[in-house]
Amino acid sequence: MKTLLRMSRDQLGAALLMVLGAGVTVGGLSFHMGTLTEMGSGFIPVVLGVLMVFIGIAILVTEKRDGHEAAHEEAHEKVHEAAHSSAPQWRGWFCILASIAIFVVLGTYGGLIPATFTSVLVAALGDRQNTLRDCILLAVAVTVFGVVVFGYGLGLQMPLLAWG
Repeated sequence: MKTLLRMSRDQLGAALLMVLGAGVTVGGLSFHMGTLTEMGSGFIPVVLGVLMVFIGIAILVTEKRDGHEAAHEEAHEKVHEAAHSSAPQWRGWFCILASIAIFVVLGTYGGLIPATFTSVLVAALGDRQNTLRDCILLAVAVTVFGVVVFGYGLGLQMPLLAWG
């Protein structure tokens, strides 16, 4: 138990990520794996589980051990200041919730492209530090990625463009 208490947050998070990844991998192996061209129901869970384990290992390997205490205290002070310095970020809350509603409506009546672009744009506008140009670039990038992965790669049963 003392070893667990001495672990940093990064180490603890990495360990939990590796345990969860191992569990997902083992659970996914109970399903049909298939091949890359004809994936079975266990393919994605196994791949994601293995990736989680590798990411956990990468976090452990790259964790900074120098100045850990100072970094921890600085992070604690920032959280404390943020918690007591301002009111809730209503703009962010509203933009995120609105982006979900926009995706549902535009996904149903407009298709994947307008739904993804608009919902990402609105959600990104919730951060006061983002410029309109950055929000538009992010929305374009996520839309292109979504169309390639979900529209063409996975053959999502959602039209790319639909009117009505």
